[in-house]
Amino acid sequence: MSCNIKEQLISKMLKSQYYSLQLDESTDVSNNANLLAFIRYEFEYKIQENLLFCDSRLIRVLQLRPYLIV
Repeated sequence: MSCNIKEQLISKMLKSQYYSLQLDESTDVSNNANLLAFIRYEFEYKIQENLLFCDSRLIRVLQLRPYLIV
């Protein structure tokens, strides 16, 4: 994600009174696991939903130490 888009997303999220974070693990066609993070927040009286990140490297870490997730 470009720095400017990421900064805009974080800025909008911080202005919101409430937000939610959704994590999802998915496997692609080549059998690689991916961790996706979605964020939902209120902006200008509407609920916005954005993909925060998609990363395959984090899955290996989380499989080794799942107790790190709170």
